[in-house]
Amino acid sequence: MSVQETKLKAIADAIREKDGTSGPIPAADFPERIRAISSVPEGLRTITLTADPPEGGTVEGGGMVSDSVRVAVLAVPENGYKFSEWKENGQAISRNAEYVFPVNNNRLLQAVFVEFVFEWMPATLPSSAKWNSVTYGNGMFVAMAYGSNKAAYSTDGIAWAETTLPSSANWYSVTYGNGMFVAIVYGRYKAAYSTDGITWTETTLPSSANWNSITYGNGMFVAIAYGSNKAAYSTDSVTWTETTLPSYTKWLSVTYGNGKFVAIAYDSNKAAYSTDGIAWAETTLPSSANWYSVTYGNGMFVAIAYGSNKAAYSTDSVTWTETTLPSSANWYSVTYGNGMFVAIAYGSNKAAYSTDSVTWTETTLPSSANWHSITYGNGMFVAVADSSNKAAYAAV
Repeated sequence: MSVQETKLKAIADAIREKDGTSGPIPAADFPERIRAISSVPEGLRTITLTADPPEGGTVEGGGMVSDSVRVAVLAVPENGYKFSEWKENGQAISRNAEYVFPVNNNRLLQAVFVEFVFEWMPATLPSSAKWNSVTYGNGMFVAMAYGSNKAAYSTDGIAWAETTLPSSANWYSVTYGNGMFVAIVYGRYKAAYSTDGITWTETTLPSSANWNSITYGNGMFVAIAYGSNKAAYSTDSVTWTETTLPSYTKWLSVTYGNGKFVAIAYDSNKAAYSTDGIAWAETTLPSSANWYSVTYGNGMFVAIAYGSNKAAYSTDSVTWTETTLPSSANWYSVTYGNGMFVAIAYGSNKAAYSTDSVTWTETTLPSSANWHSITYGNGMFVAVADSSNKAAYAAV
């Protein structure tokens, strides 16, 4: 029996001796029942957590612990709220929702939640173009344009500068990983990579295909192609190897999380998953729809559908549950950051967010536009629009 278990047993024995009971006592009940005990075994401390306001969220991680143990407490906001700070004795002590500290005395911690207002602000890209994709990495937002050699970069998501890709092409999707930005071309075998988002070098994919989505995870860049069964992977962003998806269909979006790559298909109920980006297995989404974008965050895969109010979520990438977005729209891109899933709609000013992937709240972008791609970085959601110079940002 560990030292912690020995001390917890001692406190349980003391409670039973005091109140004359004999049954087991859950550790979560210790703080309540300890008040009836005249003495507490040496070295045990009480960590008491509260939420302010109570409806703003929940708290996890309190109870009885031994001296010198490192404890993690977690504040989880409810939909419509966001975590603000941990307080003790009226003083702010941490702005991290997960607060980790060593125990050396009793603690009374209060998680403060505030009502959340998702406010989008307009930004301007360097020129009007078909800005198709945006990503974040290494302190930089990077966007690229379809049907041109245009790319753009920004350190804050507000002020943008233009740069050039190696050639004019249908640049469709960009991601970041392992110190590298990597972009792929729809309808060709072209790709490009950059360490800074400014200077780009061209490389080749294994074959010509409608490469339209790329992600990074577990040391691997993975791309998928629309209207085929083609996928490709690379460990260095330069040399690519082709592999196959489970079926020939309209694969449209790929993401990585929790040890798995996950892809979804348009105009079907098909999805696929892989632990290595090479061997894929097929699964099904809850219904046939124009599934358009998938992301991962906070233990959940989330997909959205174009031309409907459908969304879906999964904890394991295999079994999916359908839910609803606030309204029917051309939901086009979804991302995760700072405890929130955020989706944008093409051809409107609609956006939506959720803290749990189940319940969504609608918000509005600065203007109606062909909002095409959204990403998160450095405390900011950033969206870019096709066929314009429009961008938008929301600080959270």
